[in-house]
Amino acid sequence: MAGLSARDLLDIADEGHSLDWISRGLLIAASAWPHASPEQCATLPIGVRDRLVMALRVQTFGRDMSLRFRCRACESDLVARLDLGAVLAAHGSSPPPSINIELDGETVEARVPTSEDLLATANLPPLDGEWALYRRCLTSERQVDTAMIRQRVAEALAAADPLAALDVELGCAECGARYSEPFDIVSCFWKEIEAAAWRAALDVHLLASTYGWSEGQVLSLSAARRARYLALREP
Repeated sequence: MAGLSARDLLDIADEGHSLDWISRGLLIAASAWPHASPEQCATLPIGVRDRLVMALRVQTFGRDMSLRFRCRACESDLVARLDLGAVLAAHGSSPPPSINIELDGETVEARVPTSEDLLATANLPPLDGEWALYRRCLTSERQVDTAMIRQRVAEALAAADPLAALDVELGCAECGARYSEPFDIVSCFWKEIEAAAWRAALDVHLLASTYGWSEGQVLSLSAARRARYLALREP
């Protein structure tokens, strides 16, 4: 898998600008799996989709990712470092096609959620959407709707597809609080794509203004080569 070029970053940022987060995840996954159809990407388990997105991020920007949070206790800024290469190595297997969940002494069969499931339930109120998502994943009918069953199903699905429910452990140096926060590779990678696209657009603007080059000519240069030409511009 090759990383994203400057042109790729601009194209993805443009195409995904008006999309929701689920569709942005599919857009990035399609870049990581270019020979797949949109339907194939949409029916991937979320953890498999995220593994594709994570691998593309490693190839584009490297394995180290810095994450910023605000402490829940004292609101200090927190910075965490995540080794995506280590995460990928620890989660190399795909989730099983189906799992069995024990509910009130009864065994029900389920599958892990896909982007298709997320899109189908995205516009529902949070609690309704959560249960609608779980019901889509239950391949055998279950009528009882209780908080205990929701929790049991959520835990079973997370255990079956752990990369889809990844947490980052945090410790605050200011107040000593320790807790975990959910990690979403799509939103984190998207912010980097947007920032890199703006940098590439600025390079095009400055070099085109200085040398009269087209966008294609500027983007055909490596980032290091563009930086050399930018450094030669008159102040």
